[in-house]
This record gives sequence, C-alpha cells and structure tokens, in this order.
Amino acid sequence: MRSKIVIVVALVFCIPIAHAGVIYGTIKVNGRPLSDTAVTITCNGADAPYRGVTNASGSYSIKVEKQGRCTLRINHAEQDHESPVYSQKKAARHDFKLHQGADNEWALVSQ
Repeated sequence: MRSKIVIVVALVFCIPIAHAGVIYGTIKVNGRPLSDTAVTITCNGADAPYRGVTNASGSYSIKVEKQGRCTLRINHAEQDHESPVYSQKKAARHDFKLHQGADNEWALVSQ
C-alpha cells in the first residue's frame, strides 16, 4: 500500500502544469508614473480577465494562467487604451508609456 502512495505522489509532482507566469512592468505618462490605475489583461481561453492596479511607481504585476497573446487594457483621461502583451511560462516584462499625439489623442505605446 505504501508503495502505491509513493507512486501516486511521484506522478503528481512529475506532471507538468500548463500555466503561465506573471506579466509585469511600468506605465508612465509624460515621463511620470501612472499610479492607482486599473490594469486588465484578457487572454483567449481564459475564464475571466486578470486584474491589477499600478502602484505609486507606476508598476503593475499580474499573475496570468494562460500562455500566449493577451491584451492589456487601461483607462486614462476617460479613454480606454490597449496593447498586445505576451504571457509565457516565466515572467514577462511589458513597459508602456502613454503618448499624447498632435491630435490630443492618447496612445499606449510599448517601450
């Protein structure tokens, strides 16, 4: 009986778990950190979006369980902004800046 338990435990720890890592980075506007801003990441096949908030340094860190192409969204100046991000097995850094164009429209730009 004991050998069966050992085999089951060994199999549980040997089976790879298909999940991704963390998507993290900073978001800045005019060179300054964008703080207290909700960050949402949606991935194909995920049951729900992954959510986080930027801190005083404009940094965010969100655990994402799906691998592949995802979309990061924020709201600034009453406008929604989005950019593609990629979730991997290991942590993936994605830094952004909000850039205001000549037309006064804001754009989320990857750095």
